[in-house]
Amino acid sequence: RLQEIDQRLSDNAVTQQASQQNQYRLDVAVHAQVEGIETTMKETSDIGQLKLEIQRRLDGIREHMDSFREDETQRQVASKQQVDVLTSRLRSMEKEISQLHSRVRKEQENALQDALTGIPNRMAYEKRVAEEYARWRRYHAPLSMIVVDIDHFKRINDLYGHQAGDKVIRVIALELSKQLRDVDFMARYGGEEFVVLLPETNIQ
Repeated sequence: RLQEIDQRLSDNAVTQQASQQNQYRLDVAVHAQVEGIETTMKETSDIGQLKLEIQRRLDGIREHMDSFREDETQRQVASKQQVDVLTSRLRSMEKEISQLHSRVRKEQENALQDALTGIPNRMAYEKRVAEEYARWRRYHAPLSMIVVDIDHFKRINDLYGHQAGDKVIRVIALELSKQLRDVDFMARYGGEEFVVLLPETNIQ
């Protein structure tokens, strides 16, 4: 897409250059006709002949002007079409980029979320614990960690099946979440293990 836009911009630059060359040719042609009129006025004393020569020169100027105007009109139409296409392409790319940003944000959220419980996963925990540890080292405020492990979880799976085990994990995650403050952080560390970080909280 960017290569296409770059090519169209290059084409537009060529169009602008052609317009400048066309303007230059018009200036040269008009100047030549004016010089011709001046020369005729100096060399001709016959009013009738002078009038005819001036008219011929003026017709030549008018012809050059018409040709210039026609070329410029076509060039402006082509240039406007190029600009319209570029604008459309850019709007399409902006929309696509916005959609990609949304997808990336969603994927990032999903990457840090446990699919079963909906709470943060181990990757999210590792990111958060590094932040909390850095904050603890800087400010020396209390920081506590709770590690939760479900007892006899294998028996639950063996006796009642994995769906029942999954439900137990979801229920415990929900109940733990209800006990936490907004500043606390809980993640599913793995299997039946959870980790809770409690900033500004001492062991008591």
